[in-house]
Amino acid sequence: MNTLALRHRPRGEMRFIDLLDATRAMVLSAFEHQAVPFEAVVEAVRPVRSLSHAPLFQVMLVLQNQDGAAAGQDLDLLDVAVTPVAVDGETAQFELSLDLTPTAAGLEGSLSYASALFDAASAARIAQRFALLLAGIAAAPEMLVAELPLMDTDERTLVVSGFNATAMDYPRDRTFLDLFEAQVVRAPEAIAVVDGTREVTARWRRRRAGWVGT
Repeated sequence: MNTLALRHRPRGEMRFIDLLDATRAMVLSAFEHQAVPFEAVVEAVRPVRSLSHAPLFQVMLVLQNQDGAAAGQDLDLLDVAVTPVAVDGETAQFELSLDLTPTAAGLEGSLSYASALFDAASAARIAQRFALLLAGIAAAPEMLVAELPLMDTDERTLVVSGFNATAMDYPRDRTFLDLFEAQVVRAPEAIAVVDGTREVTARWRRRRAGWVGT
């Protein structure tokens, strides 16, 4: 099995079915060069190398759609019998890697991730959002890519409304300077401005601005 790196730039204004057609054409075209060793491609492209990630790509999708052992079945090779064994991998080769296998109940898979970049909760959210995305695509394949769902209703409400629920009551007949002056009187030594490593109290800021009083 050879690794086939693909480059695709989906546009938000595309319908998903058009994106699917374009992706299919790109993949079929890339299969014409699938015999070229991945190492030879890296050597020809000469990307900027880094020990922190793999060259050319950092996310891999594997679809085990072959018969036999790849589908979780025993495989007979003349006098040799091969039985697949589940192995718990502890090292991630890529930042994200999704392995999918068709079964009688549908697609089953596993998501491996680089623990230096993601924790278990983040990886679980990625998997959940991917499942939500697939469900949205199945329900409306003609939807624009930019409109495909990535959050369920509860999470969208939290992000759009919950995190932005910062409204507060304040006197509408007073200016910002009036409110700042009142805060200086209440807590003159409270931090008013932070600039990098420098912190300025409300009293100092008031004096710097040339306001009267202490």
